[in-house]
Amino acid sequence: MNRKLFIVAQVALFALLGSAIGVQARQGVVTTDATGTQDAQPSASRDFEDVLPTNTFFNNIRSLYFAGIVGGYPCGGPGEPCGPENLPYYRPGASVSRGQMAKIADNSRKRPGIFIDTATDGQPIYSRTSFPNGRGIQGDSVYGNGVHGISASTTASGVYGENAVAGFGIAGRTINSGSAVFGDNPNAAGFAGNFNGNVRVQGTLSKAAGSFEIDHPLDPANKYLYHSFVESPDMMNIYNGNVTLDEKGEAVVQMPDWFEALNMEFRYQLTAIGAPGPNLYVAEEIKDNHFAIAGGKAGSKVSWQVTGIRHDPYAEQYRIPVEKDKPTGEKGTYLHPEVYGQPDSKRLDPLK
Repeated sequence: MNRKLFIVAQVALFALLGSAIGVQARQGVVTTDATGTQDAQPSASRDFEDVLPTNTFFNNIRSLYFAGIVGGYPCGGPGEPCGPENLPYYRPGASVSRGQMAKIADNSRKRPGIFIDTATDGQPIYSRTSFPNGRGIQGDSVYGNGVHGISASTTASGVYGENAVAGFGIAGRTINSGSAVFGDNPNAAGFAGNFNGNVRVQGTLSKAAGSFEIDHPLDPANKYLYHSFVESPDMMNIYNGNVTLDEKGEAVVQMPDWFEALNMEFRYQLTAIGAPGPNLYVAEEIKDNHFAIAGGKAGSKVSWQVTGIRHDPYAEQYRIPVEKDKPTGEKGTYLHPEVYGQPDSKRLDPLK
């Protein structure tokens, strides 16, 4: 059943029950379960003066009332005297106007279409499809979140995806300037995203800083070791090595066969090892994926370094800009306002 038919079915049901839309639903007793979730429970044996527990639709009306979907009429009107508890009247046999139907449908669509609360183990909702490219659960949203998960546990996940074959446990796709997957954690002690395993990025990775994190080689059980990434305004690659000069004080350094297809604008550094090499120089720049060194002492060792700027098709198509203006919606905000002495209210919030 699609969403439109679902709403129509709800409205038809409410019309059969009779629905009064006069005042806001009365608040019941608020209880809190083991997970910290609050829920309003009925505080009396009935909620309306004219809907007794013997009414066929008593439980249905009660559920809709405490869900905030339908309301009642204040007592005291013609033929509707107030009882000891001043309960409102529901008028279960009254007709439902088009305006009331619109409000019922609007209230219903703002509530969860399906709500299941369980304190037992298992899957409150389980969905499975064996159809190729099918969807076990799909969430669509025009402006909000297609799928929204919340967890109050320090070990569990708000949204958890698992794949035992070769696909994706969780997949996100966007066709505009938005984010297919977004993670947010303003607490520096936590992670907006935590990946345990290999991560593949088919595109440009932007970050404020970066490092590797490994078990400390000298104390792996108690410490971590970090190194910062090497960064450059260019899309730069770095290559280095050592070479031993021949009897003429020369050497040819062979690079991989893809070297010139990937790199351009080469820069060189030579360092003599073991003894001074004041006359060392690059005798021949890179050509046919090699370069030559000369001017050194026979049999001496030379440490070399070569850098190149990427010019493969992807790099040419998606060259990283060194500077750019912030978009209109981001002007006046900061990625890290605290380092500029700005309040947290100035932080860029992609959810706004």
